[in-house]
Amino acid sequence: MGDGAWIRVFRGLLLLVYLSVFPYLPALNNPNENTRIYLTMALVDHGTFRLDPVVKRFGWTNDMARVPDGEGASHYAAVKGPFMAYLGVPIYAVQRGVLALAGQRPPGPEATADEAAAWLRKTALVLQFFGVHLPCGLFLLLLEQRLRRWSRDPTLRLSAVAAVGLGTNYLAYSFSFVSHAWSAVAAFLALDTIARERLRARGDPRRASARTALGAGLLASLPTLLEYQGLCLSLVLGIYGISLFRRPRTLAAFGAGVNLGVLGLLLFQRGSFGSPWRTGVLYMETAAFRAAWHEGFLGFSWPRSEALQGLLLDGGYGLFGASPWLWLGLAGAAAPGLAWGSGRVRRERQLQLSLALLMCGLLTLLIASGNMWRGGWTIGPRYLGAAPALLALPGVALAEGLARRGGREAMRALCGGLALASFARMGLVSLFVVTLPESIERPLVQVALPLLREGLFPLHGAELLGLRGGWGWYGTAGAAVGALGLMVMASEGSWRRRGARGVGALLVGAVMTAPGLRLPPGKRDAGPEVRAMLRSVWAPVRPPR
Repeated sequence: MGDGAWIRVFRGLLLLVYLSVFPYLPALNNPNENTRIYLTMALVDHGTFRLDPVVKRFGWTNDMARVPDGEGASHYAAVKGPFMAYLGVPIYAVQRGVLALAGQRPPGPEATADEAAAWLRKTALVLQFFGVHLPCGLFLLLLEQRLRRWSRDPTLRLSAVAAVGLGTNYLAYSFSFVSHAWSAVAAFLALDTIARERLRARGDPRRASARTALGAGLLASLPTLLEYQGLCLSLVLGIYGISLFRRPRTLAAFGAGVNLGVLGLLLFQRGSFGSPWRTGVLYMETAAFRAAWHEGFLGFSWPRSEALQGLLLDGGYGLFGASPWLWLGLAGAAAPGLAWGSGRVRRERQLQLSLALLMCGLLTLLIASGNMWRGGWTIGPRYLGAAPALLALPGVALAEGLARRGGREAMRALCGGLALASFARMGLVSLFVVTLPESIERPLVQVALPLLREGLFPLHGAELLGLRGGWGWYGTAGAAVGALGLMVMASEGSWRRRGARGVGALLVGAVMTAPGLRLPPGKRDAGPEVRAMLRSVWAPVRPPR
């Protein structure tokens, strides 16, 4: 089987994972998702940014602002960036039209609580599938293509795709109608689009395409439109874009793309908070959240060592602590010096790698400066959602650069093993739940493995067709494991050499997974109480009686 066949099967298995599992627990009333769903429904059903009619119909959720209107009146508004709601508008509008043909309409004042809950559940699953599952799964296929410019070695390249897609919280947040996985998509595509155009134009602004400039400008604005903290990424991308798109025609096109995103943000803020220059964090309804955002400058001061340690190194949710492959991305700070090619190609590679690392560093420092850096209930560091895809670039560049200097088989085994460990420690958890309380220290042994033993499985595609039982989840998990196996074996070599590579990857994976199998010394095990809470609200697949 040639390289192309290995890669096609890998891509198919990866898509199967993304399109078949739906870890949705409505009883948790996930505010990170619900506020975005509410805003989508408010725009389509009521033509307003105000959430009051939706809250009245579907119930209260956290993470909303209570914005004063004067004379003692106020209204509810979402405090999240508006991109997900904008993305959801056409999806939800089509859903409404299709269901209307079957005689189903959004629940009115006379509808029962069960009817409202059923509509919200349908809407959440449709928005998840078409707004997040599908595009985030397809992005991984594009990521594999874009990484071919950095390595022609299938195992090295596929290990990065598998690590991002199956071994980081990108997977969990691709299962929920939230912005964090989309932040990775937008940041990577913006950076790579500009880099590719710089190479195509040979650095000459006169050769740059106005059409590409327009798209790059819109992509550069999306990190901010998705999440306010994405502003630091948009600024870097804006400067990078202007370095090429600086002729009047392309500068105007790039600016138009950026301004589309800016306009979308300003319209949201005006409709939600009464002014295009006002955000909702200072009007948070929850008193503790509101107080936190009033400290410092909108809740930010200076980076804290505790926050940096937790965000990056914690073994349960840290960026590197829970997803070991990403250590290659961090070590890729040395990759610019290992970049290959000659002349302009080498310089452009070095610049792109440096900017990817700079963006990750700025985002980390910004979040570590905030009072709300932990993010509450979460899988991994959700505010660093853009980092995994960006770190894929220096990680692959480092692996390829070292492999070119000898020891390619050892590098393949190392990359494969780190991807396996990342799936075990983060991906397997994401196939069960998409949010966990801060009391969970090691989600693999405190949540995922016990739920597996109990036979509690998340909603999956087969369940939507009325086929019950856990076999559908096992099929999805098997697809993930199959993709990881193909990743290790994909590169050329005799079967004996591939077998040795596989053994090496398994050894590395076992060593790097081991820290996730034991609680930190002196920590209380909150697993039993969290599992009891999940068991009490578990709605999807239970073992047959």
